[in-house]
Amino acid sequence: MTALAAVPDLQDAAGPSTTTVHSPNYSGSPADISSSPTTRAVSRNTARQTASAPPNHAESSPPGNASPTGPPSPSGNNVSPHGRHQGMSKLRACLVIATLSGVSFLNTMGSGILTVSLPTMARDVRLDDSLLLWPASVYSLAAGCTLLVFGAVGDIIGPKRVWITGACLYAAFTLGVGRSATGSQLIAFRSVLGVSIAMCLPTAVSLTTNGFGAGRWRNMAFAFQGMGQPLGYSTGLILGGIFTDTVGWRFGFYISGGINAVLAICALVVLPSPPRHDEGDGEQREVEEEATDATVAAAAVNRSSRSRPLISRLAHDVDWTGTLAISASMGFLSYVFSVVSKDYDRMAAPQNIALLVAAALLLPTFTLWVGRQERLDRPALIPNSLWRKAAFSSTCAAVFFTWAVFNAFQYFSALYFERIEHITALQTSLRFLPMVLVGAATNIVTGYLVETVEVRWLVVVSAIFSLFSPLIMALVRPGWGYWKGAFFAMLLSPLHPDVLFTVSNLIISRVYDGRSQSLAGAVFNAVSQVGNSVGLGLTAVVSSAVARSYHGSGGVGNAMDPPTGRPQHLPSSPTVEATLAGYHAAFWLMFGAAALVPVITFLGLRRGGKLWFVMFDNIVWFAIEDVPLRLRRFKVVKKLVVLCAREVPLPADSVEFNDVEFKAEWRDVSVPTGTAPAVANSARRAAAEKYMSVMR
Repeated sequence: MTALAAVPDLQDAAGPSTTTVHSPNYSGSPADISSSPTTRAVSRNTARQTASAPPNHAESSPPGNASPTGPPSPSGNNVSPHGRHQGMSKLRACLVIATLSGVSFLNTMGSGILTVSLPTMARDVRLDDSLLLWPASVYSLAAGCTLLVFGAVGDIIGPKRVWITGACLYAAFTLGVGRSATGSQLIAFRSVLGVSIAMCLPTAVSLTTNGFGAGRWRNMAFAFQGMGQPLGYSTGLILGGIFTDTVGWRFGFYISGGINAVLAICALVVLPSPPRHDEGDGEQREVEEEATDATVAAAAVNRSSRSRPLISRLAHDVDWTGTLAISASMGFLSYVFSVVSKDYDRMAAPQNIALLVAAALLLPTFTLWVGRQERLDRPALIPNSLWRKAAFSSTCAAVFFTWAVFNAFQYFSALYFERIEHITALQTSLRFLPMVLVGAATNIVTGYLVETVEVRWLVVVSAIFSLFSPLIMALVRPGWGYWKGAFFAMLLSPLHPDVLFTVSNLIISRVYDGRSQSLAGAVFNAVSQVGNSVGLGLTAVVSSAVARSYHGSGGVGNAMDPPTGRPQHLPSSPTVEATLAGYHAAFWLMFGAAALVPVITFLGLRRGGKLWFVMFDNIVWFAIEDVPLRLRRFKVVKKLVVLCAREVPLPADSVEFNDVEFKAEWRDVSVPTGTAPAVANSARRAAAEKYMSVMR
């Protein structure tokens, strides 16, 4: 048995299934295991008929003119056993991964350059001190407010179009940042950059899942995109320090903009085009002949939605009310925490209190609204039913806390090096080099380990290792030196975020159907973006409060004052101790938040399993399993997926199937994007029951 991909058993998201058998001529809808619940138990006699003796070449040959190509990708195209489209060369597949990962890399590279260059940039463009953190804040604010919007829109008008548009805008306005002459221009260009990256991040998930079938290529695509974010930020810190002290900070943005322009041009050629909506209409007609009225109705609505004009689809197939409600809530939260990260005294400002109250009220409003949408069988942005699935909810919670900690950790580590150890921006950036190297290696290794190791243990173990990073920085003293303290914190910090990026994208993309993959990517990025804002804001409040109240500081030493970017004369001891105490308090808060992640993931992914495949001549079997099973034969059933219940353990040498309960689902029944889960499942259940009654 050869490993193909290790993902959690989404029993909560998809029903209890262990072994999924795809017929070789499967040509179904984009739904995968998580989006099509198992529906019908078959008798043991039927199970024995379906799986009994080992196949020989003749028995395993597909009927008719079926092509023995294995499982489909979400787009419905044939893929190789390792998940790469058979119609896509290895070179093109690598270019697709490089293009998508490149923009992810450049996204955070710009933020890294900004972090170490901000004091110099502010002086050159005459940015007022009260607006010093706004170039960074407006970027996150604009992205957070528009991620879900572009995720939903990308599924309607096509992820490739949205991604390329965003990449072109990002390239143009990155060059604009480098040409900024005033503070207002700098803030405005950074705002547009936030909107531009919000067009790229969610649609990159859709392009990945629709471009690569489930397997190694998809895993590695997500792994390299995950590598791009921390690697880009750390590289930005290093290059920003070098450029600031040598040729100037503008040169870093010129390089970033030029590379982005090349990637945008490359994307026009290499990125896969969206699947044609009229493909599979013949198969759909065949489904209608055998399915029940509920199935026919769902299929008819689906074809109707395909034929409607684009404007009509945008108006009716997107949950605009829910999108605006949750985006406004995220925007208010991001704004308040951005302001508070500069001066925590502003938390008591009337406008900030009003925005926090509005954000808090919008959350239950959004929940009630999407619940109503589900009941009325209308498009719902994030259906409430998803939060009842442990795999989905625990993954989102882990992403929130992990990105809150990781973002704050990088920011406060840079402050510690520059304001406590009093080193230059270049020296500070070099101290992040271990994070760059370990982050790159972790993502590559994760792309392979996710095929063989149960994801729960991947996530939990990596979270425990990364837990020591904020702990070390919470205890570190300047006299320790870099190699005895901070070095180990830098080594351990990227382990968990890079593992979680790959795993969480695999999980969240499986919860949404194949036509809502941009929205799935938007959910992941929105959760991580809120985590970034909340994490930095809360740690800033705690750090500044502790620094100001420190017994020897006399109220001086605001821990969040930005570094000057060059060595300082050693300040008075009370000020140094007050600032250090504030940083330690922030790292302790990060440690507490990071400690929640292993617990959340251990409990939420407790049903974790492995996705294996076995090649029997021309036929590929897929299985999510916690126990060894020996499947010896199955009957090729057109358009029917046979599932083996996971609850029944079998000895490794077992050849009997007396205790194996089989379930079935009809996965060629297409339903419109945004269809309520209950309606979609009902249509698939009706088709499966219809066919299984014929089999018996």
